[in-house]
Amino acid sequence: MTGNSIGALDARETVFIVDDDESIREGLSNLLEAVGVNAKCYSTAEGFSAHWSDAMAGCLLLDARLPGIGGVEFQERLRKSRTKIPIIFMTAHGTSRWYAK
Repeated sequence: MTGNSIGALDARETVFIVDDDESIREGLSNLLEAVGVNAKCYSTAEGFSAHWSDAMAGCLLLDARLPGIGGVEFQERLRKSRTKIPIIFMTAHGTSRWYAK
């Protein structure tokens, strides 16, 4: 993402929120849009993947635990496909071992 402040974001840049909890998606989306940041929500990694294009710009807020493809597995798939999008992981689980199932 470019710019020195949130207000300087390019109109094409979006924060993509992938979380299976609707209240989390809605809350984060509302918060981001309140400060002028474009947000687009998906309930699954597959849903995001179906709409993602390398021509898009932004970053990904990704839940570590998702139904279907989990967040860590999805990150690995993105890496293997050479998709370049910054990822910030989120989790509601209070352990640092969420990645080791």
